[in-house]
Amino acid sequence: MRILGEPVEGRAELPRFDDDRRGPAQALARWAARESAVAPRWWVVACDQVQWEPAELLEWHAAAVRADPDGLAWVQADLQGEPQPLGGFLGGTLLAALARSPETRLLRLAQSLPQRILPWREQPFVDFDDRRSAEAWLRRNG
Repeated sequence: MRILGEPVEGRAELPRFDDDRRGPAQALARWAARESAVAPRWWVVACDQVQWEPAELLEWHAAAVRADPDGLAWVQADLQGEPQPLGGFLGGTLLAALARSPETRLLRLAQSLPQRILPWREQPFVDFDDRRSAEAWLRRNG
C-alpha cells in the first residue's frame, strides 16, 4: 500500500509521499518512478471509493488476473461505456512506462498504456466526493 497525501490516521507506518496537486496522472508517474517493490499488479484506488467489500475485491482481483495473468496491462472496469482507471489493477510491468509518461490527464495516461477493459458492477467503483455521503455510508456500514 502507498498513500498519496496525508498519512492515514493511526497507520503512520504506511509508506506515503506528498501530493503536489498536479493531478492523479502525475502522482502515479511520480510514484512509479520511486517504487522499488516488485508486484505482479497494483490496485490503484481512490480514497473515496469506500464501497469495496472483501468478497467483491477478491472477485475483481481474480477477474483481473484471468484477463491479464502476466501483469502486462491496466485492467479497468467498463462502467456505462467508460473505463475506470481508479479501482483497476495496473500491471507491474508497466511501472517504467508510467514513470516516463508526460500525460497530465488520468484517462489519457490509462489509454497510453496497454489496457484490458472488463464489464463490472458499478457499486464498488462509486466515489463519495463529499463528506456527508461518505459519513452516511459509514453509519450504514460501519
